[in-house]
Amino acid sequence: YSDIYPANELNFVVNKNSSTLTKKFSILDISVVLDDLISNSEKAGAKKIEIDISNPTTDSLKILFSDDGKGVNNEFLKDEKSKDKIFELGITTTKGGSGIGLNSVREALKSMGGTIKFLGNNTKLKGACFEIQIK
Repeated sequence: YSDIYPANELNFVVNKNSSTLTKKFSILDISVVLDDLISNSEKAGAKKIEIDISNPTTDSLKILFSDDGKGVNNEFLKDEKSKDKIFELGITTTKGGSGIGLNSVREALKSMGGTIKFLGNNTKLKGACFEIQIK
């Protein structure tokens, strides 16, 4: 993805932390996940995306996806139920959005044995932060 976005538009930092997980899944599914999260970051005015990868256990992978954009609207920050609402079909956090993207991300991850949750704004960088778990 850093080849697609010139460094002056969007800077990617990936901290792999020697993490590994061997698993078969659809390249289309992982593309849906990355494309949507990156697109949302770009729409939020992000200039930096940081991806931290770790192994909480030997058979799982945890990915923190953070950006320095404007973050998610306050209506989705009230409590865990509000944070989970952004993954519902038809719910959008961007002006003119369709409400399909984050729902598609959740479904794609589910097909890989994974989950995603919105941790909040200002968690790592000043924008939105998502936690992905794959087992």
